[in-house]
Amino acid sequence: GSYLYVTSLHWAITQFQGTSEIIVARGNVFERIYAVVTVVVALVMLAHLVSGLTNGTIQRQKESEERTYLQLQVRTFLGSNKISGGLSVRVKKFIDWKQRTVHDKHGDGVLELLPDTMQADILHEVRAPKVIMHDFFGAFRSMHPRTFRTLCFEALTGLQPAPEEWIFKPHDEGHLMYFIT
Repeated sequence: GSYLYVTSLHWAITQFQGTSEIIVARGNVFERIYAVVTVVVALVMLAHLVSGLTNGTIQRQKESEERTYLQLQVRTFLGSNKISGGLSVRVKKFIDWKQRTVHDKHGDGVLELLPDTMQADILHEVRAPKVIMHDFFGAFRSMHPRTFRTLCFEALTGLQPAPEEWIFKPHDEGHLMYFIT
């Protein structure tokens, strides 16, 4: 009785695989139960694999659509404002480079979720080691630690130029200087 029941269950489950063939050989109930469990585990693993592949494909498609939309917005803006060809190429190259780099590498999106005091602490720890290499800022930090923390939070911003872009070019003349007060 139970062997026939398990054999029927085995046959029914194999119908989900697209194969209606099962080997009906002499064996005991435990061998047939093992076969049923193996088929069920295989079905679950296949479903998980297909789900993961589908989600990954949809995510890449969504990212591609977002990149395409942004590029369209940039082209529309540049064209409608009659931006020169040279600057348009630079802007497009930068947008392309920015889209290929790791998104939110510096955690700016995460920082926006935090309260200002916590943001200030984080930015102080990130920016201070770079800034205090200059003697003035090293001394300033020693004499005014709270003001230096505020400076790191409110006055300093990171600037990372795209490839082939310059912040300063060789032999540029400086006509203005800004002092932090």
